[in-house]
This record gives sequence, structure tokens and C-alpha cells, in this order.
Amino acid sequence: MRNALFAPRQAGRWALAVLTVVASFLLALGMYIFNSTSNLYSASEDVARNWLPSVQAVAGIRSALGQVRRAGGMVVISGDDCSSARCRSIQSDRKDDLKRAEAVYAPLVTPNEEQRLYDTYRKQRELYLEIQDQLVMQPNGDRQARLEAFITLSDEAFDRATQTLGQLSDFNGNGGKKAQVVVRENYARTQFGLYALNIVLLVLSAVFIGRLVVVATHSHSRH
Repeated sequence: MRNALFAPRQAGRWALAVLTVVASFLLALGMYIFNSTSNLYSASEDVARNWLPSVQAVAGIRSALGQVRRAGGMVVISGDDCSSARCRSIQSDRKDDLKRAEAVYAPLVTPNEEQRLYDTYRKQRELYLEIQDQLVMQPNGDRQARLEAFITLSDEAFDRATQTLGQLSDFNGNGGKKAQVVVRENYARTQFGLYALNIVLLVLSAVFIGRLVVVATHSHSRH
């Protein structure tokens, strides 16, 4: 009689212990999935809002700077002194395009290395524009001397600026690749957590169904 009274209590304690373990495991698994999903979202936002726009913005600056050089080169090669309003307007428009391209990129610049590279570029760009303005806006003189200056001094200043832009492009491209790796890693972790959760739920369902079958069988045998 005493053993019969203790049996339900022991069974209840065992069931409570199992339930506690299962609930704790499910809670930990849920927190793991939530953390992985949050990291996945953050990494995806990092790619979408910072690295990808930065790569595109740097490409826009390079294109705009190239148009500035092209406009200046046409003046130097033609031997014009750019005294006409149309010529000056073209030069001004190309510089405005460059300023707009830089304005798109400036808010995306991150501290330290990227900021250092961008500051270096701006100094190089300013030097290049000063040299080009001297060549384009000066009165007609020795055309050959202007051409030589354009393909030496001006070209060297332009190359320095574009090389720094290339470094900025590489910096953002590498950062984007690293962020993509983080996205893939967190996606894999999230998948693992979901698979584990599905397996646990399937096992619990099988145990529950098996228990129902046992109870139904015992109940039927008693009758």
C-alpha cells in the first residue's frame, strides 16, 4: 500500500524533472536562435547600409574625377585658353559633379583608416585641381609646354588621387567581404538552431504520441 502511494509521487517528480530539463533546453535553444538571427540582421544591415553604398560612392567619385580631367584635357589639347563662358561653364559643371559625388560618400566614411585615406585623397584632389586650373585657365602661350605639363605634373597628381581612391575602394570591398562572411556564418548558425529545434519538437511529439498509445492500451486492457 505504501509503495503504491509513493509510485505516483516518484512518477510526478520524474515528470517534473524531465519537463524542467526540456523547458531549459528549449529556452536555451530559443535564445541561441534569437541571438543568431539578431547577428544576421546586424551583419546584413552593415553590408546594405555601409559597405555596399561606400563602394558605389567611391566609384562615383572616381568617375567624376575622371570627367574633370577629361574636360581639362580637351581644353589643353585644343590649345584653347578657356576664356569663353561655355568653356568655363563646362569646367565648373564637372567640378560641381565631383563635389556632389564626394558629398554622397562623406557621411559613409568610418573613423581611423578610412578617414585617413579620405583625408589624403582630398589633399591630393585639391593639388590636382590647382594644377589643372593653372593649365586650363592660363592665357594662350606655349601649347607644347602646356601639353607636357598636362602629361607630367597634372598626370602625376591625378594618379596619386586615383590611387588613393583605389585604396578606399579596396578597403570598402574587403570590409564588405568580411561582412558577407559574418552574414553566412550567422545564417548557418540560425539554420542549425532551427534544425535542432525541429528535431527536439519531433522527438517530444513522438514521445508524447507513444505515451498516449501506452495509456490508451492500458486503459483498453483494463476494460
